[in-house]
Amino acid sequence: MRKRDVVSVRISLIAAILLVLMSGSVWFEAGGGNTESETPRLSLAAEVESIGADSRTVVVAAPRTVSADLTIAANVHLQFLASGCLEIAEGAAVTINGPIDAPLHSIFAGSGTATFSPENTAVSCVYPQWWGARGDDKHDDTFAIQAALDAVRDMGGGEVVITKGTFKTTETLHVWGVEKRDAGSLATRSIQVRGVSRRSSVIHYTGDGLCMWLCTDSDVGGRDYYHSSAVVRSLHLKGSDRSGIGLQLAAPAGGGWGGSAIIENNCIEFFNIGLYVGHSYGSRFSHNKVRFNNTGLQIGDAGGTGGGGATVNG
Repeated sequence: MRKRDVVSVRISLIAAILLVLMSGSVWFEAGGGNTESETPRLSLAAEVESIGADSRTVVVAAPRTVSADLTIAANVHLQFLASGCLEIAEGAAVTINGPIDAPLHSIFAGSGTATFSPENTAVSCVYPQWWGARGDDKHDDTFAIQAALDAVRDMGGGEVVITKGTFKTTETLHVWGVEKRDAGSLATRSIQVRGVSRRSSVIHYTGDGLCMWLCTDSDVGGRDYYHSSAVVRSLHLKGSDRSGIGLQLAAPAGGGWGGSAIIENNCIEFFNIGLYVGHSYGSRFSHNKVRFNNTGLQIGDAGGTGGGGATVNG
């Protein structure tokens, strides 16, 4: 490159940087360690508070510690880069009301909780990788997938996307449903668990109990949840040694009833029972490949509990 061209490129870069800094719309943070001569950066809580009602993007390019409960307002756009993540202390919770951009790696770390509020209309889907899932069939991804399911539950519905990979699980994944807003009023947004395809999005359950449970009318932490058209689509649920249950739609122990569900285009194999429908209300099962199980489909039990209305197509 000629010297004149190099000078031109440098001038263009300097001008672009000055333009961004003068606009004040993006907040930058250092990606490396601080030195004694650097000005100590604000905590994330302090940065968010100082933004006020302005619309800003906060770029998280390095780990940031959150030691107490923190709510990210709807006017704050979180953008995660490279190794950027929130290290949330035990007992602390981060509630996100605005949009986020993040790659498929862990952006929520630590023993605390990260979730999205019902007021958040900017986030429609979440990924287990944000909570540390790897999809390599070696690392236990149970916690990460459950955290993603809990996040869409807390924001009143949304989609958990299971990307290509084999996600090893050792305990039951609970799809609790969405929260009742008030007496007699049921939430209308659905919770969806969607894979890329039933060939490539694999949940490999290595336990001998229940792989995935669509459970309704349950009191979790003093909050009442209800299924509104829960959807499980394009997943491969794979068991071990034909034991346990692949997918169960049923009320919790002690009563309740099953809401409607759409179960379609899944592969369920190597369980004792592939698909068990204990309670259902107008659910639809279509284009599922249920194979290599001792029992493919069971509706109801010996005690007379029935499906309560289900349509099976293919």
